[in-house]
Amino acid sequence: MNRVMYSTFHVLGYSLPSYWTMFVIGLLTMILINVLRRKKIMFSVGRAVLYTMLLALFSLAGAKLLYAVENWKQFLSNGVTLNGVSFFGSVFLLPVVMYLVCKWRKIPYGAFMDYCSPSLMAMLSILRVGCYLNGCCGGITVPVGEYSTMTVPTQMLECIGDLTILGVLLMVEWHYSGRGLLYPYILVLYGAMRFIVEFFRDTPKDWLYLSHGQWFAMASTVIGSWYLYGLMKKISEENPRQTSGKRSRKTKQRNKRR
Repeated sequence: MNRVMYSTFHVLGYSLPSYWTMFVIGLLTMILINVLRRKKIMFSVGRAVLYTMLLALFSLAGAKLLYAVENWKQFLSNGVTLNGVSFFGSVFLLPVVMYLVCKWRKIPYGAFMDYCSPSLMAMLSILRVGCYLNGCCGGITVPVGEYSTMTVPTQMLECIGDLTILGVLLMVEWHYSGRGLLYPYILVLYGAMRFIVEFFRDTPKDWLYLSHGQWFAMASTVIGSWYLYGLMKKISEENPRQTSGKRSRKTKQRNKRR
């Protein structure tokens, strides 16, 4: 049995589109998270709000840009509209643009991406609720019993996956705070999760029997794995030096006592 969609909220006589309402809720959630986490990068409340707005703006721009590229015929016919986004546009564009911003403002890039990564995943999970309410990004229809069918709720499956990734990010941050690992983890985990979920989404599998999202998901996983490998290798090379430095200091202290 198919679910009734709720594409519009009716509040005090006003009709609000559910997807963009969830976008605003997600943005407010991002602001709250980044304001509470601002001490990790020594931001004031104002700077935390400003950079959160920039993150949301660039994320939306990247999502619209990739959607326009994927649907260029529709884009040429209808121009720019609020309808239609491709989240991998945000995933790929955001780290590039924020790298330039961090260079310009002299902000440590790795620490900044670690700072904002949890709020990005929280935003994405809330947006998937908006997709569910709006009825977009839906799943395939499967039979249930003899006379009824149901649509796989891929939006909510991804929402659960996004929240799981958020939990992983917080655990990684507990051990490697400020080392720039969190966004590469997003690339790997979100790419792997989306690749699986895409099998159950009602999207054309027209690129060598895979959907556009699955190819972007594989690219995300490969890029994130390569980047993560480089960072972990650097961290592992630094640890022996730190350990040997501690040992040498202890040896010197023992010699002085003697």
